[in-house]
Amino acid sequence: MSLSEKPDIMLKVVFVGQPYAGKTSLLNRIADNCFHENYLATIGCDFKIRSYQVNGMRVKVQFWDTAGQERFRAISAAYYKSTPEDYIDADAVVLCYNLNDVTSFSNLNYWLDELVKYKVDRVNTILVGCKKDLEIEVPTDAVLEFLKDRALLHFETSAKTGEGVEEAMQAVVNECARRKISKLNESYEEPLLKPDMLKEPVRPARNFCFRC
Repeated sequence: MSLSEKPDIMLKVVFVGQPYAGKTSLLNRIADNCFHENYLATIGCDFKIRSYQVNGMRVKVQFWDTAGQERFRAISAAYYKSTPEDYIDADAVVLCYNLNDVTSFSNLNYWLDELVKYKVDRVNTILVGCKKDLEIEVPTDAVLEFLKDRALLHFETSAKTGEGVEEAMQAVVNECARRKISKLNESYEEPLLKPDMLKEPVRPARNFCFRC
């Protein structure tokens, strides 16, 4: 599907996480299938669009890259927070951390608290470890402990090699499309689209992380 074609479903997916967690490189790989060794830190927000085919349905996704620096966080929150109270703007949040940086992983609780603060914790959230091509510093046991009692999908990816990226994003798109269809169907007596047309989304087992 070309970007000019009218989609059956529109989705908004927002990337959050610490500075230099790998969000921008991940987004470049998703949208443009490219990787740049050198890039400038995101100021405010940026976004890219990619189209997917999900069991014959046309799905257009806006991927939003938010700045992790503290001075830009108020701006970043505007792109995923709920306004008004019962409305959630984002369809999914991709919570990123750097597999090569323990501090990046340690700050995940801050970002989860932000999602709760802005009532975005109810949307589909996926945890993505970035920069798998580098030496991994975050212990597997720490990741498993973090995932304990949290219903989060988790993938380890490399924007440089492309490893794990498509699997992670397809899981997000499938689940978001399923939720969007269900919500649309609630407004009509006859379903517009059938959720069972979609593949079953990957479900996280407790204390499990995907080693793509």
